Amino acid sequence: MVERGKTPKVNHRDYWEGGHINFLISGELNWNYLEDSHSKVTQKAVEECSLKIQPPGTVLLSTNTIVRASILSAFCAHSTDSTAICVTQTPCVSEYLFYYFQLIFEGVKKTEQGSARHAIDKKKIRSLRIPFTSFAEQKEVVREIESRFALVSSIEKLGSDFELLKKVALKETFSLLEGS
Repeated sequence: MVERGKTPKVNHRDYWEGGHINFLISGELNWNYLEDSHSKVTQKAVEECSLKIQPPGTVLLSTNTIVRASILSAFCAHSTDSTAICVTQTPCVSEYLFYYFQLIFEGVKKTEQGSARHAIDKKKIRSLRIPFTSFAEQKEVVREIESRFALVSSIEKLGSDFELLKKVALKETFSLLEGS
């Protein structure tokens, strides 16, 4: 299910003050898991504005800014500048979809001439040709991606450790010269 969010009127105080329901805006989406939001709405906002509360596992995609995605770890409503792709009752692994979006939308930044902006609407999302495989294969793809990401993180850490060791070696060497 692909569903665009709704934003209650900001000047309607009883939609916001004392709210306890997570309300995500696209600026909070940053290729991560989200379990909390900066803004909260009230039950009154949910009822009167017909807000949809998305379940954990839903993939949220920003739609009118730099295209980014996040996976919900908690129940959340979301603003009009994001679209929810609810996969909890489908044979789709949230992370599989999330990583595929990361692949195709990180490429958008590189191909658009000088612009990292790329609005995407519900129709474009539905028209994406996503290479779906079986649920088990999707889980295996996700496991492989996460394994490779862990390796990349280890290499990045080694690189920063190497830079630190170089600085220490230079400092110690020049300290010896100053002492002679």
